[in-house]
Amino acid sequence: WMSLLENLVIEKSGLSPDNGLDRNFLNKAKKEDKKILEVESVEFQMNMLTGFSDDTINLLLKSYTTQTLDEQAKSLNELYAAWKSGDIDKLYQLGNGEADPKATAKEKELYEEYNKQMLTNRNNGMVTKAQQYLSEDKKCFYVVGAMHMVGKDGIVEQLKAKGYDVKRI
Repeated sequence: WMSLLENLVIEKSGLSPDNGLDRNFLNKAKKEDKKILEVESVEFQMNMLTGFSDDTINLLLKSYTTQTLDEQAKSLNELYAAWKSGDIDKLYQLGNGEADPKATAKEKELYEEYNKQMLTNRNNGMVTKAQQYLSEDKKCFYVVGAMHMVGKDGIVEQLKAKGYDVKRI
């Protein structure tokens, strides 16, 4: 259900997953016969996505009812515009929206747990993987979703805290 609803929002927004940055770079790497290394396995992602409690899934499904499809598409386009313009603060703000102010304490707790699993915990693993690739002294192009790069728990800030020189290009 979640994928179906997300796809409806994407379709309404006029954006297409076929034009995603990750897909673009994967296709380019394949054409140039470059080695593609995983940051996360498909199995890991599937286990994570199917491992949420029924309460969490119900809350996420409910979140699609708080705005119309047009409003959700507009929000997605705002997120895309922030990414495209390089407005990191706006990107973080839009991508890390807070739980509905009318949410119960339990719903807020579920929402925080969801964000922790989807971003914070995954960022930690992505930092470990980046360190592994960097320690192998190979040239490597590292592609992950934009929301994993921003914020105090993002990959960029974590790598800086570990002494790496990280520059946004």
